[in-house]
Amino acid sequence: MKVKRKKVYSVKSNRKNKRSEAVIIGILGHKGGTGKTFLSKHLITLLSNLEYKVLGIDFDKQGDLMKWASGYEWNGENFLTVNGYDLLYETNVLDLSPFISEYDFIVVDSRPDYEGMGKVLQKVDIAIIPVDGRLSMEGAKDVIEISRYVHNNAKILLVRNKLKGIDKGLNLREKKILESLAAEYQISIHLISIIDSEAVRMAEMNGDNAWEYPGRVGKTVGTALISLANFLSNEYGRGRQLGWGLLYERDKQGIKRN
Repeated sequence: MKVKRKKVYSVKSNRKNKRSEAVIIGILGHKGGTGKTFLSKHLITLLSNLEYKVLGIDFDKQGDLMKWASGYEWNGENFLTVNGYDLLYETNVLDLSPFISEYDFIVVDSRPDYEGMGKVLQKVDIAIIPVDGRLSMEGAKDVIEISRYVHNNAKILLVRNKLKGIDKGLNLREKKILESLAAEYQISIHLISIIDSEAVRMAEMNGDNAWEYPGRVGKTVGTALISLANFLSNEYGRGRQLGWGLLYERDKQGIKRN
């Protein structure tokens, strides 16, 4: 992975979304371990592969997004450029004014405390809440309530994450609970199947993409993530869709922007 370190923000935009300003996506959750950083890292990568100019912001002091998305080459810098996307480490004041007109998408990996979530929710166009079980579903309700309080216009998207691949009965019950939650709050639900697998764990450990791991599980996870990136591209970008052929071609040759 090629990492270019910068001391100042210096980005020339080649805007390809529908708006004059960046679409701001917040990945939020009240519970740790639901896959916020996992979704943030892969959405940054996939949206970049769709030729959007993307900034990923790590708003958690642990710096997990900076570590994973840089292939563990992060040495504490506030700003990095990594193979087609930029990364910002910002854990205090979420001031997006220097970047709002320079990017197509800004993806914020939020921390799980009330203060952090409140700051992110004030800025976002889309709040994505990953859920991985009953406890995180209860936490999702809390995030939705906070969003209604601080930013009534934000679109809420629930993403079903870390499925228990062998327990079909449990997965079906959780799906029905999520559908009821979405109906109650009149929000969107994206029922992708991200299985809690060895591919996911190895990807995080090694700073890789989950779909890079061989076998059915890696491809299944990759297909789910691609569907989410394509949804965002269709709703908020220029509508270009990513498939396996294009993804692997770009992984091999590098991202090229016109």
